[in-house]
Amino acid sequence: MGDLFQKTQEFDKAHETKWGYTITPDDAWRLFEDGSRRSTVSHGELGCEIREAQSGTKAEREWKETFWQLKLDELVNQFEMLKNRLSLNVGQLGDDEFESLRVAKARVRTAQQKLDVLQRKSRGYREADTDRARELWAKLRSALISANAATQEYENGVQEGLANHDLRKVTGWMTKANLRVEKLTSAWNAFEPREARDVVVTEQSEAKRQEQIAELNEIEV
Repeated sequence: MGDLFQKTQEFDKAHETKWGYTITPDDAWRLFEDGSRRSTVSHGELGCEIREAQSGTKAEREWKETFWQLKLDELVNQFEMLKNRLSLNVGQLGDDEFESLRVAKARVRTAQQKLDVLQRKSRGYREADTDRARELWAKLRSALISANAATQEYENGVQEGLANHDLRKVTGWMTKANLRVEKLTSAWNAFEPREARDVVVTEQSEAKRQEQIAELNEIEV
C-alpha cells in the first residue's frame, strides 16, 4: 500500500501547478490544469484510478474546460467571502487587506480568461458570447412588441379619424419604433460569433415548442 500511496503522491506532484486542483461535483475525480485526473478514492490493491491527459484529444479539452469552470467557481466564492469579511471592517483596512482583495480579483479574472480561451477553441464561442446574444435577442423582441403596438395604434387612429396633430404623434412613435427594430435586426444578423447566436435561436425555438405543447394540453377534448 505504501508504494500505491507514493505513486499517487508522485502523480499529484507531477500535474499540480500553482492553480492546484479541483474536485468534480460528484467527488469522484481530482482534476488538474493539464486535463489529467485521478479518482479520489483508492480501489484496494489497485490504488487510485489514474488518467493521464491525452494531448490534442477531445477528452483532454473537455477535462481542461471542466477544471477551469470548477476553479473559476471556487475562486469567485473565495473572492466574495473575502470581500464580505473585509467589508465588516472597511474603516480599518490596511494595505495588506486591499492587496489580498486585489490578488483574489486578479485570479478570478485570469481563470475566466483561461476558460474563455478553451471554450472558444472547443465550441467557437464563450458563455459570455451567449449571454450577449440573449441580451440582444431580448432587446429585439421588446422592440418588435413596441413597433407592433405603434403600428396598431396608427391604424386605429386612421380608422377612427384621429386629429392630424395626434396622428402625427402616433406616426412619430411608429417611425421611431420601426427604426429601432431595423437597427437591432441588423445587429442580430451581424452578431458574432454565429455559434452563440445559434444557441439562442435553438433555445427560443424550444421555448416556443414547449409553449405550444402547454397550450394544446389546456384544450379540453
